[in-house]
Amino acid sequence: MAAITAAAVVAGATVYSANEQKKAAQRAADRQAEGVANAQDAEALGRARALPAVTQGYDDAIDSLNAGTAEAGQILSGAQADSVDFLNQGFGAANDLIGAGYSEARNQYDQGFGNAENQLTQGYDGARNNYTQGFDAAEQNYNDAFGNALAGLEGGFNQARGDLGSARGAASSAVNSSYNTARNDFNQAHQSATDETRQGYGAARDQLTNDYGATREQLVDQYGVARDDLNTGRDNAMAQIDQGRADAQNTLNPWIETGIQSNEAQAALAGAGGPEAQQQAIDAWTASPGQEFLRNQQEQALLRNQAALGGGLSADGRVMTALQDQAFGRAQTDFDNHFNRLGQISDRGATASGALANLQTSLAQSGGNIEQAMAQALSGLSERQGNALAGLDTSLANNIAGLTTGEADAIAGLDMALGNNLGNASMWRGGQLSSINQNYGNAAANLGAQQAQSTASLNQNYGNALAGLNLGRGETMAGLDMGQANDMANLGMNQANTMAGLGLSQANDQSNLFLNQGQQLSGMATNYGNALAGLATNNASNVANMQANQGNAIGNIETGSANNQAQLAQNYGNALAGGDLYRANNTDPWAQGIMAGAQMYMGGGGGWGSMLGGTQPAQNSGSQATFDRNLNNAMMM
Repeated sequence: MAAITAAAVVAGATVYSANEQKKAAQRAADRQAEGVANAQDAEALGRARALPAVTQGYDDAIDSLNAGTAEAGQILSGAQADSVDFLNQGFGAANDLIGAGYSEARNQYDQGFGNAENQLTQGYDGARNNYTQGFDAAEQNYNDAFGNALAGLEGGFNQARGDLGSARGAASSAVNSSYNTARNDFNQAHQSATDETRQGYGAARDQLTNDYGATREQLVDQYGVARDDLNTGRDNAMAQIDQGRADAQNTLNPWIETGIQSNEAQAALAGAGGPEAQQQAIDAWTASPGQEFLRNQQEQALLRNQAALGGGLSADGRVMTALQDQAFGRAQTDFDNHFNRLGQISDRGATASGALANLQTSLAQSGGNIEQAMAQALSGLSERQGNALAGLDTSLANNIAGLTTGEADAIAGLDMALGNNLGNASMWRGGQLSSINQNYGNAAANLGAQQAQSTASLNQNYGNALAGLNLGRGETMAGLDMGQANDMANLGMNQANTMAGLGLSQANDQSNLFLNQGQQLSGMATNYGNALAGLATNNASNVANMQANQGNAIGNIETGSANNQAQLAQNYGNALAGGDLYRANNTDPWAQGIMAGAQMYMGGGGGWGSMLGGTQPAQNSGSQATFDRNLNNAMMM
């Protein structure tokens, strides 16, 4: 009965332990699958949020870049048109001034030559009337007139030169002042825009870093909770294994101890421990209550036999010898039975020891499987945590790189706009100063030419007048008439030469003015075309770079998402494969319990069979019906 109870206890402990192992494995597989599903959902959500954000960010950047380029092109077009208008206005005004100046000079020359002709005629008429007095007075008047005219001419041209210089200085100062003001405004606006851009991108980077820190901390905490759950499950499973081992030891140790004692007693009786140990074992067996009972029974039987035989047969030596032989045979048979019983008990102890060793091996394997599953789960958890943190770091790096690129592009656009504005301002200043200096040079040259021509004409007229007067001194009135005719011819020729010189000078000045105007307009058109081409080229290059960066960022997101999904699928497959492998390597709990109980029963040998069958242990016999009845009774108990 005790053997059946022990088998039932072992079977129950095995079933309970196997059930707990199966439940722990199922819980681990369920948590693994749930973790993989949650990670896949989080990965898909992160990808779904990252792709629109990246696309929208690059689209906004490209729109801003195109808008800035278009606005810069409009500003360049406006500046070009204004420069052309100002230049045309300046050249038109210069041309009008030249035309007006030469027209005024022609009028003055016409009036001068007309007055000279009248005075010459009047002089000759006066000379005819008062030759001597008139000649002297005329000579004196010519001297005075020449000196006054020469002084007035030089004073007027000097004053004109001073006025031209003052006008040029005032115009240059005004242009430089406007240029410096515009340059300062451009620089201040550029600095303000650059500072605001850097502050905006810096705030965006700070926000990304803060969000990254919070997300990383939350992720680490979640994986820490998962590790704690795994450790708790492992500790509970190992505690149940230890408890099952202790219960099995407490159940099997009495059988093992009696088996060891029986083995030692049987070995001593067999002489394995030496003659002294054998003699002690035989003495102990001889002094045992069973042998004492058998000796008493033999003595009583001998006495009864003597009484029954009477004095004749009891005194026969053969009868006494036969009786002694019978007593010796019974003692030998009991010794053999005792020796065999010791062997049977020893076998039961060995069987219990083997069962305990098998159970401990099975429990050790179960513990090893739990530790291996725990290591795999922790490794997979750490791997997923590493992948998640790596993905988080990659996303942060891509976002910060995108912000850095956007900031650099924005600042580069601001710098390019500043360069274009300053270049346009410098080009405008150079054109204005060039125009002012050119106009001043033309006007100064015209004044010099006019002064030279007027002085030459004055000297020529003065010499002619004196020559005429000197010629008239020695000639007759006919000579005076011829001198008057000559003077009139000279006067007409001088007038014609002067007028021709004025026309030629005006044509040269206007030709030079138009040539300069054409060169200025051509240079401005070339610069404007170069600026627009550079602006378009830079815009196209920036858009291409931003689109390439956008493609790289989206490609990185897609690649990272695919890698994470593949890793999660692999981890999930590993978890399912681990569960299938565990179930394949471990028999169902009910089968393990039946096998353990059967092993314990079968290991009991003939002793348990005799207990169940109700026959002598040595033969291990009995009917099958008796065995089944006793087994059912033991199970009901």
